[in-house]
Amino acid sequence: MNKLIIFCVMIALVYSSHISIPYEFWHCGTESVKKQAKEMAETSCSNYTIALNHCCAVHDDCYTRQDGKDNCDAQFCDCFEKNSDEICKNEFTTLACAAVEIFGLPAYSAAAKREPRNKKILISPGLEALDTKYRQLYDVCPGNVITISSCAFAYNLCANGTNTNICRENLANCLEAINSTNTKCVRLLKFISDSLRLENVIVVVSDIVDEDALDIDFMKTQKNSNRENDDAAQLFVVLIIFGMVLFVICAGINNFDEENQGIIPADIAPRAIVVNPNKY
Repeated sequence: MNKLIIFCVMIALVYSSHISIPYEFWHCGTESVKKQAKEMAETSCSNYTIALNHCCAVHDDCYTRQDGKDNCDAQFCDCFEKNSDEICKNEFTTLACAAVEIFGLPAYSAAAKREPRNKKILISPGLEALDTKYRQLYDVCPGNVITISSCAFAYNLCANGTNTNICRENLANCLEAINSTNTKCVRLLKFISDSLRLENVIVVVSDIVDEDALDIDFMKTQKNSNRENDDAAQLFVVLIIFGMVLFVICAGINNFDEENQGIIPADIAPRAIVVNPNKY
């Protein structure tokens, strides 16, 4: 029972906003008051409807197994108590608990003979790898079919969000909280729960590997970028030095030209032609 309370509290935290549950998946109340119970819960307990609905699913299965009316009702009221605030308690859960305790005997007696309310509720979570195994739960856990379906329903709602790791963990907790004395049922529940957690580990490891790969790629890119920057810097320095040398050479040539402007070496200067008039 403690596991059930923990699970319901967790899903109450996950679904902290109003969610309207389809009528066929609503488990609180007998057929005559089911609609009114749904409306009251969604009005007064909008942040807790998923958790409260799961409490009702567990209570239905407890009646089906004939685990004792007082025992089933005590678990039900405890589950409601742990998953409601003051407004919810005052306007719905306290009343629902009292109604079950006072008027629940006919429902408890009829539960021993009934089939699941609606075959449509026997759904599986959207997990392709575990779909076949999950559907087998309905055959090997006949006393928990409504709870198993409620676990799948809660998962499918959760999986519409972004963090499916939390959804898988919640589903594993939900299945582990199921009360069964059937050995095959217990084994299959454990197998699916362990598989869900293993998948979470694989996802986490995969994410870590991907992050490491990104880090390595980034380091390589950064290293290549640094290498390119170093090469560019070296080339820039060489060009500066070359420019300075060229400047010095050019400056020296200019100075040399200025200092020696108009001076022509004697060995290459044209000689003046002297005309001797006496010769003619």
